Amino acid sequence: MRQRDKFEIPVEMAKVRRDIEEWRSTRTKRCRLPDWLWEAAATFGRTHGIYRTARALHVSYESLKYRVASGTGGRPTDTMRQAAVPFVELRPAPLATTPAPARGPEVELVGVQGERMVIRLAAGQHLDLPALAKAFQGRWA
Repeated sequence: MRQRDKFEIPVEMAKVRRDIEEWRSTRTKRCRLPDWLWEAAATFGRTHGIYRTARALHVSYESLKYRVASGTGGRPTDTMRQAAVPFVELRPAPLATTPAPARGPEVELVGVQGERMVIRLAAGQHLDLPALAKAFQGRWA
């Protein structure tokens, strides 16, 4: 016989097992195990091990593990489930291979009939705006 099969259920754990079985036999519909039973199971899980306790009490191993980890024995919350994630990889954003050019002013001219002209200048570049506006206006006149 293997070592794991030799585990004898302590008297107190057997009482909690009977309480769980009695609760399951008296409920009318599927519902959650009461917190006081989970607290008792979590106490045994800390002292006798989660696997053995879950197997002896016929409760979910994962649920018992969360309750033992929380230290309260209550229902596992989303924060406890998130805390159980051992590793999250964060990748940096890809770096641009060339720096973005410095931009200068942008000039947009709109004619009377809706025609448009957009001029984007580089940083430090100058433009004779009155002459440009006069040429733009004269071209469409």
